[in-house]
Amino acid sequence: MDSEQREFGAKMFAALANPARLHILEHLAKGSASVNDIAQAVNLKQSMTSQHLASLLSAGVVIYEKSGNSRLYRLRDILARQQISL
Repeated sequence: MDSEQREFGAKMFAALANPARLHILEHLAKGSASVNDIAQAVNLKQSMTSQHLASLLSAGVVIYEKSGNSRLYRLRDILARQQISL
């Protein structure tokens, strides 16, 4: 594991320190989703879900693509998928 992978891992595990964020990532492991879909699936308010997604974005764990007026969030890459399954 090189230093870049260690840095990513440290940021990712810090993001996973919150149970709600872990639940969001478990949902996103099934596929991309909008913030409203995620909020409903994990039983959080949309505003709280957005805050958690901002933390996950900052940690580099998730990315988003614009779809019309909304964003579809998904896991960043295969590395994130592998570490979530730990």
